[in-house]
Amino acid sequence: MVLPSSTCTDKACLERRRYDKWISGSAEDIQSNGQLVEAKVKKTLLRRRDHGKLQARSFDMGSGSESGVFVRDEVCVNGDSEETNAHCFPMGMLVATKMSDKPFALEPYDGTVGLGLGGMSVSMEFNFLAAFHRGYAGALGSAFSNSFGLHIAGEDGGEITLGGYDVKRLTHPLKWAPVAAPDEGRWQVTLLGIRIGNNTLDICKDRVCRAAVDYSASLLGVPPKLASGLEDVLAFESTPGGFGDGCQHMAIPDIHLQLEMMSHSLCRLKTLSVTLAPRKRSP
Repeated sequence: MVLPSSTCTDKACLERRRYDKWISGSAEDIQSNGQLVEAKVKKTLLRRRDHGKLQARSFDMGSGSESGVFVRDEVCVNGDSEETNAHCFPMGMLVATKMSDKPFALEPYDGTVGLGLGGMSVSMEFNFLAAFHRGYAGALGSAFSNSFGLHIAGEDGGEITLGGYDVKRLTHPLKWAPVAAPDEGRWQVTLLGIRIGNNTLDICKDRVCRAAVDYSASLLGVPPKLASGLEDVLAFESTPGGFGDGCQHMAIPDIHLQLEMMSHSLCRLKTLSVTLAPRKRSP
């Protein structure tokens, strides 16, 4: 979790609501290991302390970084309505004292909440999902406090449901895929095959293929060794579809990703085909 500090004077910080540890009664200055910077002192002016830096890479808005110090504070999540008492839990976070214009000046929100697994965090104290699970386990039960649901929308905005998922958002029954190599911290799934139109690639035939699911990505990223093969097959399978604006439209075929799935009730592995349907493009 990253919040811009009240002491940050970069453009990307000044356009946001900034966090001030001095007006928080529960804030504590900590090192990366979770220990207080100054023994028995919650807040300190000491500059000799651990610093953190987070690199951000975005295909859409550019790459940049934000850096700062570590603070532990109470993070609160509201219930179903404003009348419901908020549930709070302690969590370590990076309070950014420097923030690059790209991509952060282009993003509309004040702070960032990461949903990666523990392998991508400094420690479990800095992992949002782990901290949320510790704080909510008693209220929701351990089976639900460790889950969340994401609804991706357009101009109307998206939605995240913590401690479960909103059944009203479902268009099909849920299917479950085991996380591959969870120690790496990414939401990875195993690919059993890749098919473009009627053409099945041999890339996953004799090796393990994995895909990382990133809810904030608007593009499909692939390894360089795979990119040229995908482009060749897409060009072969694409068919002309008329002209417009001086360019010829091409009908691009669907990309099918066959995932290793898990039957939640029978505890056995199955497969599922996920289809990525691109829009028509003009070369």
